Amino acid sequence: MALLCCWIYPLATPADAAAKSPTHIVWPDGWRVTATPLPAILNKPGKLGESWEALKTDAATGEGVAEISFVRLAVITGDDSELHAKFLNVQQSYRQGYLARSLQLDCDNGKPGTLDTLPSLASTCDVHNGAKLVARQLMVTAIGNGYVYNLLYTAPASSYANYLHDFESVRASIRIDDKP
Repeated sequence: MALLCCWIYPLATPADAAAKSPTHIVWPDGWRVTATPLPAILNKPGKLGESWEALKTDAATGEGVAEISFVRLAVITGDDSELHAKFLNVQQSYRQGYLARSLQLDCDNGKPGTLDTLPSLASTCDVHNGAKLVARQLMVTAIGNGYVYNLLYTAPASSYANYLHDFESVRASIRIDDKP
């Protein structure tokens, strides 16, 4: 699926993913979990973190039909560590990625919530190709313990609701074990 925001790399099993991450995540059954490089816009010297994606594929075609990704990135001295600013920065990085592919990302202002026990902001975003709505995203960003966390669900607009329950299950399962 060309609209998914991340890249596919050698696959890890959900158990492998959980064993290598300081963040406990229960990935949904039937999704391929992969460790991925940090997005280039975030991968700066001194930035430590991790990036995972889970891809749901159509059993008949093998084509990707939905994606859930998780990024944990260290906040370094001099970075703005205010949640709303980080939330807007993350949103802007996705917007730039879509613009590079001639697509437009429109997001709402974000709603307060939590990711595990950390305060978060969540927004729903629409991906447009001209006037046509092609995909939807749900993005949750949190800051705490010296890290920024981003959880993202992306699917074609026509099937967005089909896997939203899997995203909500992943979100509810997250336990952040980082120490400040």
